[in-house]
Amino acid sequence: MYVWTQAEIDYLIANYGNQNARQIGKRLRRSQYAVHAMRKRLGLKMTKAQRSTACSVQHANQKGHRNHNWKGGVSKNHARYIGRYKIANPEKVRAHIAVHAAVKRGHLTRKPCEICGESKVQAHHDDYTKPLSVRWLCKTHHIEADNARRQKESTSGRSIDDSKAEAPALEGRGVDQSRERIGSDGPAGGRRMGRTARNRRHAESH
Repeated sequence: MYVWTQAEIDYLIANYGNQNARQIGKRLRRSQYAVHAMRKRLGLKMTKAQRSTACSVQHANQKGHRNHNWKGGVSKNHARYIGRYKIANPEKVRAHIAVHAAVKRGHLTRKPCEICGESKVQAHHDDYTKPLSVRWLCKTHHIEADNARRQKESTSGRSIDDSKAEAPALEGRGVDQSRERIGSDGPAGGRRMGRTARNRRHAESH
């Protein structure tokens, strides 16, 4: 851990409201976490105007190609992607609409998260064929429940595929075994038929 010099502290005090922690850290060759830690030690706080300016700058730095989710400007028509989701997941969309309408009409009441008691909750469906059968979960536990459901669905789908793959293998094995039995009995049966024919000829000649 490097000790802050007085020149660095003075630079932080002079520029904290005008630059964000990342820019100051880059100038001082320190991490933004070190800048935040020193800012807390010094008791520096932004004014309302400085906070508004910093938020607008941060928002501008996250638009377009500066955003980490930038895909090269594929399309600005976000409704197009929403339409794709609706076409790919009609059952989920119907369930979401039904829950929204039921809450609006008072048929469903939001409850605290059943795991942690958080007041900000989301409706979680264990089965989308039952749109009004929901569990109220906070965002964190909702994500965990969705991941558990997807993992369960993928596991069950894999077991069904494995059973389908095993069935033809067993059928083929039975055919091969029957062929082996027929092949092993074939020559012996031929010899028996040959002896019977010789005995018949021998009886006819006498």
